Amino acid sequence: MRRAGLLVFAVFFLLSACVVQAKDSGVRFSDLSGDVQVRPDEDRLAWDFAELDMLLQVMDHIQTKQESSAILSLADMTTFVMKPNSEIILNTESEKENKIKLLAGKVWVNVKKMVKDGSMDVEMSEAVAGIKGTNITCSSSEDRTENRVKVLRGVARVTILETREQITVETGEELVIKKGAKPEKQQINIEEEQKDWEKQTSQLGQSIQLNEVPDVIRKISEMEAQEIARLKADFEKLLSLDSVDAIDALTLQKDAERFIGVVLEDNIILGSMKKKVDQALGTPGISQNQRAEMAGLLREISNVTNSILSYREEAEKIMRYQFRIGALPDDVAAEIEMAVNEVNNIVTETEAIQTGMETIDASVESVQMELEEIRAAVDAIQAEVNNNPSGRSQDWFKESQEYLQNILENPEELSEKAQAIIEMLKERSDNVQALNEKILTLSEQSQDISELYPTDASAIGLNKLVAQTQATLQSLTKQIVQAQTSSQDVLKQTGELQSLIALLIKALQVPYVDPAVIVEMQQIDDVMSDQMVLLQNEITSYNSIDSATTDIAERRLQSSLKIMDNYARVRRNYLSAQRLYDSIMRSAQTTSFKTSEMEDVESIWQNVSDRFQQLGIVADELQSNIESLESQLRQWLD
Repeated sequence: MRRAGLLVFAVFFLLSACVVQAKDSGVRFSDLSGDVQVRPDEDRLAWDFAELDMLLQVMDHIQTKQESSAILSLADMTTFVMKPNSEIILNTESEKENKIKLLAGKVWVNVKKMVKDGSMDVEMSEAVAGIKGTNITCSSSEDRTENRVKVLRGVARVTILETREQITVETGEELVIKKGAKPEKQQINIEEEQKDWEKQTSQLGQSIQLNEVPDVIRKISEMEAQEIARLKADFEKLLSLDSVDAIDALTLQKDAERFIGVVLEDNIILGSMKKKVDQALGTPGISQNQRAEMAGLLREISNVTNSILSYREEAEKIMRYQFRIGALPDDVAAEIEMAVNEVNNIVTETEAIQTGMETIDASVESVQMELEEIRAAVDAIQAEVNNNPSGRSQDWFKESQEYLQNILENPEELSEKAQAIIEMLKERSDNVQALNEKILTLSEQSQDISELYPTDASAIGLNKLVAQTQATLQSLTKQIVQAQTSSQDVLKQTGELQSLIALLIKALQVPYVDPAVIVEMQQIDDVMSDQMVLLQNEITSYNSIDSATTDIAERRLQSSLKIMDNYARVRRNYLSAQRLYDSIMRSAQTTSFKTSEMEDVESIWQNVSDRFQQLGIVADELQSNIESLESQLRQWLD
């Protein structure tokens, strides 16, 4: 039915149809309050102040600032109220497909005439509310992590975007959808909710001028009377039948429900006009004729108000009446049978995926166990490294490196296995997503049939089968996600293990000490030890030369030369040992640990070095004596 209260805008729609552009949304402002702005979707900075006669394009953004609000009228006569601090996107191009995207804030929707096969959706960050009834409110938090859908009259079918789960919200219910959490239903106080929106909805009719009031009153009265007469005639017609087609009964109930929505808004419009007339009546200096005219308008408003309220009561009775529904039509029975077959096909495909998931889960578990074994082996070596393995044999270091090198290949193999599992899971995830899309379509079909034939066994059975299948697919989706998470974790850990193993291999890098070098250095140490004994004996002999003998200088010179000759041999051995030691130590400069062989070399070198330092002191003294004796002999010879 037509809305009389917004006659001006209805006429505007008809006139603008001649010049309508391809992207005209068909939405118009009915009322504006405060700071309301509009911008095209493609330009974030092109905000412009909203005006009542503004042409609103598809994908336009509308934003209400603080203490501001807007009322919009859609092409199907739906009223859309925006509360302060709200933003929406108009995503509707036809009378049949109305879609509003709510980015933030709260909106109130009153559907008064749903075109056949038409839709009215409010899309939010976490869910899409498909309005099947007349009056709902939707809200979205500023951080877009929580959505709320409240049904004040009628029903809303809400689709959860993350899981594709579909939930029906009835009159007096609120659905709370939080990101990452299970949706929750709760009861609401409808009267309190209506009061919460009174400030915004009370603006309906405020744009009507005083001279337009008589015509609007007449239009409301005529249109409401015609509509209630049509409803009552359809009601009486169905009452006269032995059994009623479910579609006819549902259509009448929906018409009655939407008529109540019309009455709600018209009552607000009448209230706004009454305030205007009251204000005019209180204007100082008005004439008696004007006062009588205003009083007459108040009586007309009161009479129409009482009439439409009585119409509402009659519409509520029609809406609540339970007709005797006839047998299920053949075409509906065939539709149910076809839907059941489609669901069974989905069940078969789902079971095949579930069977495949058992193998994949076993593969994931196997890969995780292999990873744990590798981790345990690497941890054991890492513990040795952390406890400083210096002093272990170079064979231990070599074997540990070779062991780690062999292990290094295992994470690569595990990584390849995990990657293969992830690819298989991606394929199954895509398959499940496709099945979810199919079952979602069947769910909508099933709910439509259930609304028409709520007591039919086959319709109930289809609904139950669809719900069970949806639950199974949701469980399967979670199973796939869990397996994907585990496989990704294996992939991450194998990469970390490869890096750790490479670091351990580098840390265990030590120079190789040829055993022959150790033998050679030990021999040098032994020779030097023997030579030390000989030198000590020669030094003793040197010190025991009798100073009373006439050839004392010559004998001491000969003894000193002998000592120095032995010292020269010791020094040559010392230098050989030093070269061996330095070559080993140079290659060990960048290593973190010392092998037992390196420690042996250091120990031997320390002995050699200590002995040679002791000989060096004696050699310096002997060298001084030799020089003194050579001087004395030259004097004697001269």
